[in-house]
Amino acid sequence: MLYRVHINIEDLQPELLEAGVDMYETSGSILKVFMAGKDPDDVCHKAVKKLVADVTAYRRTSRVLELAKDISNLIRVVKLELSYPFP
Repeated sequence: MLYRVHINIEDLQPELLEAGVDMYETSGSILKVFMAGKDPDDVCHKAVKKLVADVTAYRRTSRVLELAKDISNLIRVVKLELSYPFP
């Protein structure tokens, strides 16, 4: 199934800017991603892993890698919607 995941990154944004990652600077505090998975827990886990992978791919420094370990403590999944693909 396909889900739209809303992730609150308000607490993470200042840490990212301090580490030199400005890819989410203008997107607001809610990040929306589409994920496929078998159940909501699987989708939330994949969304967090994707966020960590995107941040470390953008800038791979020791500070960012250290921050990547704490990302799951700094974000919150606030909404999960079942999304239907276009026919």
